Amino acid sequence: MAIPNVPSSLFAEAEAVRWAVLCLSQSPHRKVHICSDCQDVISVLHDPDAWPSLAPLVHKTFEIGRSFEDFAFSYRPRSYNHAADGLARAASQLQTYIPSLVNVFPIWLQPLVQTDLQNSVFSV
Repeated sequence: MAIPNVPSSLFAEAEAVRWAVLCLSQSPHRKVHICSDCQDVISVLHDPDAWPSLAPLVHKTFEIGRSFEDFAFSYRPRSYNHAADGLARAASQLQTYIPSLVNVFPIWLQPLVQTDLQNSVFSV
């Protein structure tokens, strides 16, 4: 199910990043590196003025991001991001839109996370 009142898929991706950053700002994590399989949203985050319609959303994201000690974004192909892809597929099957971050780690997600960590260029 789609998020209501979203003008484009790129806007939805950028809003998802903003929402994730907002959720993380309420956690104890102080170093955050957001990876996305959407190259356009990463381009927008690196150069918000190139996408004027998304600039206000990107600026809000960076305002929230100032609360972190380290804050970065990068592109990561879907083939190296199995956990996020699995979550996105599961979310697309939901019948309702509930804007909250669930604190329960699904059992089926653990092998995907392990695979992603093994293929990761980032240290954990």
